[in-house]
Amino acid sequence: MRLWHKVVIPLLILAVASGCYLATSKPETKSAANNQAQNTTAIEDAPTAQEDSSAETSDVVISKEDLHKSDVPLPDKDMVEKVQAELFKDVKKEDLEKAKKTVHELHMYFESGFVYEAENWIEKYSDPNSPGWVFWEKTGTIEIPGYTEKVYNGKDGNWYIQRLKEVKAAFADKTAFTDDITKVQELISEAVKNHDIKNLWYAHQVLHDLDYWVLNYPIQYPKGTAAPPDWKGVETYFGTTGVFRR
Repeated sequence: MRLWHKVVIPLLILAVASGCYLATSKPETKSAANNQAQNTTAIEDAPTAQEDSSAETSDVVISKEDLHKSDVPLPDKDMVEKVQAELFKDVKKEDLEKAKKTVHELHMYFESGFVYEAENWIEKYSDPNSPGWVFWEKTGTIEIPGYTEKVYNGKDGNWYIQRLKEVKAAFADKTAFTDDITKVQELISEAVKNHDIKNLWYAHQVLHDLDYWVLNYPIQYPKGTAAPPDWKGVETYFGTTGVFRR
């Protein structure tokens, strides 16, 4: 069986994404192929990409072992709680809980993609000419270039962008936070547009910081809940969030 057949809504990902969310948190390069210009698939509602959205370094090491490599000091507990108090103020409880769950699930989707062999994003998307990029461009029954059998895909880049749009709606007047969410949307949009795995790599870092250090701080995995794909990430901060730089 072709490896690509294993990427269609993997049960393992769904289990991790749904099981890891904690409701009791104390609530923080363009190298695409020439024929890419012919791709007419639109990333709907994606913000216009800003210059700082794309990867600015060409020597980033993209590997499973380096996924949570960071020398940035962890945010101070008092600082996080102060940011949370301001961010959560006047946000409806149901909207807040939904936003926490959504960001955590998206974070786990990305982390699983870089960690689990069944997903293996690094192998599948390091090459901008990889036929696997069609999974980021289309949903439904799709054809993979070079393969005869059609498969079903439930999540493309636009699916992630739409979920993040829903999160932003709950924090409409919290500019620093919505700017962070916009950053993730832009990175995903640029990744799909240019077939650039570095932007997926950086999108994971922002989602990680927003999940573990903003929305769902302090992160916990009580007995009986699914563990994160990579435990090292629980004590890692990348310093990507604007809410701590105001």
